[in-house]
Amino acid sequence: MDKTRLTTLPVVEHLPLHIIKVSSWYYARRTKRVGGKPKVVFSYPLGTAQEIYARAKNATPDLDNLTFGTFDFGKPAALLAMAAELKFFEIVSKSTDTPIANDFSTAQFMFMIIAGRAHGPLSKSATGEWFQKTFLNLMWTPRQELSCQNFLNHMNRLTDDVIDKISEDMARRLIELGVKPTTIFWDPTNFSTCMDQWDTDGLVQPGKAKDMRYDKNIVGMGLATDENGIPVLHEVAPGNESDVTLFSRIIDRLTKRLTDMRLPIKDMVLVMDRGNNSPENLESILDRMHVIGGLKKNQFPDLLEIPRKEFSFLYRNEKDHIIKGYRTTREVEGRPMTVIVTFNKGTKKRQERTWAVNRRKINEGMKELEISYGRKEGKGRRMTLKGLTGAIHDLVKKQYRSVVQFEVDQDARRLTWEINQKKEKTMKRAFGKSIIFTDLSDWSMKRIVKTYHGKYVIEDDFKWLHQKILLSIAPIYHHSNSEERIKVHMFLCVIGMIFLRYMARRLKKLGASPRELWDELERLRVILVQDKKTEKLRFALEQMSIVQAKTFNMLDLGRYLPKA
Repeated sequence: MDKTRLTTLPVVEHLPLHIIKVSSWYYARRTKRVGGKPKVVFSYPLGTAQEIYARAKNATPDLDNLTFGTFDFGKPAALLAMAAELKFFEIVSKSTDTPIANDFSTAQFMFMIIAGRAHGPLSKSATGEWFQKTFLNLMWTPRQELSCQNFLNHMNRLTDDVIDKISEDMARRLIELGVKPTTIFWDPTNFSTCMDQWDTDGLVQPGKAKDMRYDKNIVGMGLATDENGIPVLHEVAPGNESDVTLFSRIIDRLTKRLTDMRLPIKDMVLVMDRGNNSPENLESILDRMHVIGGLKKNQFPDLLEIPRKEFSFLYRNEKDHIIKGYRTTREVEGRPMTVIVTFNKGTKKRQERTWAVNRRKINEGMKELEISYGRKEGKGRRMTLKGLTGAIHDLVKKQYRSVVQFEVDQDARRLTWEINQKKEKTMKRAFGKSIIFTDLSDWSMKRIVKTYHGKYVIEDDFKWLHQKILLSIAPIYHHSNSEERIKVHMFLCVIGMIFLRYMARRLKKLGASPRELWDELERLRVILVQDKKTEKLRFALEQMSIVQAKTFNMLDLGRYLPKA
């Protein structure tokens, strides 16, 4: 329990009456003029008139007789509220055949892992230690030790079949709560690990890490979300499995999941990136639903040469960049499709800046390699042809390799190279452009493009799952031979993402992003006050911001305030 000093509340200038449900609550508020207009800069709930009177009657002015401690409240309470609304505890209890109990059921152990990960990239042992510092420690009294082994024992109950059952029941619960997807976004990713490769057929494999940690083994995962970023299905995969192969494996599972959710699949749209394209995959999708997908630029290079004057204005995006489009029809994977070339001037400028930086690095790096490879005398080992080509491969990023041309004369130990100006001009003409396709020929160009670019929601999910800010999957504190536990760990992180995204949907009217809500909740703590003379305990919240107060009320977090 953290010790803290009692701080003096800001001067209260007025006490406006605020009505919540049927009770009249009083708030201490302070206003200032901001930009010439009055704005509430401080708000603190005091309670009903009866509660204020009772506290005043029993209060003691002798602060020396009081001790204080604070506990994490905001984030774990919000997650607990979402778990309750989604019936997480009941679903896990039913699927694992373990009752919910005060001495910690499997459902409670799993919730603790999720809540711990939401706090930071905690190991199972650290999760037990973190629990002691939260208000949950005042609600639940575990009879089992919160040791790493006990966490693992409960994780072992989540087999593949149990995970599927929990996922299906949670998906059905989301439908009951009004979450009815019309668009599904699919994208694969992977996560770097510090684990050694245990099995050539296992999950942990060497591969192309998305975070550029090519020295690490990786674990793959594909994720399907709705238009709000709420995960609908996920699949853990070997790190070296291609996007095309992974998608071909999950299309039947995805169809079954959507069918179980009783959604009109024939009317649904699947949005996916270009790495999933193949004739077989496209056929599998179109037999079930509609598709909007990305195409590689080299599939239709002639479309990138179309003058921008032939592009039509579509809309302004959230960054106020103008999005333009050019529409035509082409054959994609053997099928006639509507094909659209989009242009974003903001993206063009960013790609030009990135290329300018990389061009300088390539020039400097190739000159250094030219000298290093050409060295015939001196101390140390001379650079081999393999070492030279490997260094060039590392220096020149994939998207620029067609522009950088080089030759090696092994006898003369000479490297010659150039940046092909013709190919460079062709590449620069494609900056800011992307190509997408769809079978929805009756949709407007604007609607197609906006739907495709809605995939930023799943990209945001991946950012959160990669970063150690919201619900990071890495580091994975499990051995590579514990594949079932790796799957459970990643599943629980996805469940946490469901909680977070559903909470953001519930609080949409606040106008705050999920990250902003998370930051506000992190600062919301509960205070335990003890009178040394009477040994009486009481709880109170630290002062709340406007967003915190509204979140507290909208999620009814008051129900989780511990009773003294």
